[in-house]
Amino acid sequence: MHLKILTGNEFIWTNANDHRSLVTGGHSASGDTLYICRVSFGSAKVPGKLHKGQCYVPYGGKEVKRGDWDTLKYF
Repeated sequence: MHLKILTGNEFIWTNANDHRSLVTGGHSASGDTLYICRVSFGSAKVPGKLHKGQCYVPYGGKEVKRGDWDTLKYF
């Protein structure tokens, strides 16, 4: 297993739809790269995975997809 610990101030949340410098969160069962995203639910920011243009987050015991997200990027 390969793990990376993210520390420091070299990351930023952005709503830009640009896949350059996105933080990788893993891979899907089919081998697609998954990126780290988050969505707003009221005043909460919920982390999830970005896959094929949608951010999937846990909500109510299920995985839901959202079209309005921020992505975690290196800068």
